[in-house]
Amino acid sequence: MICAANRKAFTLTELLVVITIISILLGMLYGAIRTVSRYSRETITRGELANIEAAWKNYYDYYHSWPTNGVGNSNADLEFELDFTMARMLQGFATNGLNQDNVPFLDLTRFEKSDAPAPINAWGANGGQRYSFKLDVDGDNTLTVKDNTASGTNTIFRRVAVWTRNPERPGVIIGSWQQ
Repeated sequence: MICAANRKAFTLTELLVVITIISILLGMLYGAIRTVSRYSRETITRGELANIEAAWKNYYDYYHSWPTNGVGNSNADLEFELDFTMARMLQGFATNGLNQDNVPFLDLTRFEKSDAPAPINAWGANGGQRYSFKLDVDGDNTLTVKDNTASGTNTIFRRVAVWTRNPERPGVIIGSWQQ
């Protein structure tokens, strides 16, 4: 019989048990890291939505009008996608007759890779989506926006609404009006 004091190595069974335990722990850790990463991207996106909304409010406070630039009916709320032109205008460049005073309202950090890059949400190159916004042009302080509700729309009481889509959860909208 072999005495435990004379033993100098792990048995194969002991080694496999340790490897299995480490694998289980790493699997649990990977799931937690993915969850934290998803929530951090959502949090960053919500912060950017709030900043974009504040930039539009600051634009309105500065110019006393929305940047409709002759688009659509001036008595109806307008919905846009935050494209290259609008992003440059918010960053302080005069574009298409807008922001003639070159006032910077917003600093944007993530853009699509294209000739005319639009800002995209925190998912970036891994499925980042553009931002959309709606302006209360008619002055009634109400907007009908897309939402995750059963009806697909929601009426909110504000002058500006900004939203984007979550590429990890298809169909889910992240909006500046959501808590």
